[in-house]
Amino acid sequence: MIRSTFYKEWLKIRYYVLGALVFNILFFIYLFFDIREPFQNGPAIMAWYSAIHIHTIFYEKIKYLLPATGILIGIAQFIPEITKSRLRMSLHLPVNPNLLILSYVCIGIAAVIVIGIIDIILFYIIVIKFFPKEVSSSALMTGLPWFYSGLVAYLATTQVILETKSGRRIFYAVIFCRFIGLFFMSNEYSSYAHVTERLFLISLLFIPAIFFPLYRFRNGGIE
Repeated sequence: MIRSTFYKEWLKIRYYVLGALVFNILFFIYLFFDIREPFQNGPAIMAWYSAIHIHTIFYEKIKYLLPATGILIGIAQFIPEITKSRLRMSLHLPVNPNLLILSYVCIGIAAVIVIGIIDIILFYIIVIKFFPKEVSSSALMTGLPWFYSGLVAYLATTQVILETKSGRRIFYAVIFCRFIGLFFMSNEYSSYAHVTERLFLISLLFIPAIFFPLYRFRNGGIE
């Protein structure tokens, strides 16, 4: 049953996932030309000086790319379940409802992580083509929290959609926005280097939080 659920979820969101992946790849192609532009139209030393001595974050455009991807996948996956009452019918299947929703969420998380890994690889390849390894490694450590925020954005979208009460939806949205904002507070190189793993682990704690609105959804939105 769970294997069939995985397959059903993949069929439902595959075009959105593939579309998001194509958009992400095209965005990094744009980033490549954007980074290359100062090297072609001026002395390379100026671009190096800006990145190495002034600490200009020349890749800042990618900040919100994966969060937007996570939100898109969350909407594509759960809005049809809620608006067309598919989820309520699915919860009557002969399978543990918590396990069923966990399988849904795992598919979404896997999609976000795969796209995130591809983004990270493309990002590093682009940066190391123009800058030394030290700058590229620093850029990677600086950008990792932005990629992690995509996972939180997906989980946040899922929880807000599953919630049955408008007041709680607003509350969850505020909490998640404040938490996601932690990933973007600093504009310094490698400022999150010592807490990157902790941010990732904290992000995973939002997975069990999804079961609170699910419980109310199963019980008709009761307190």
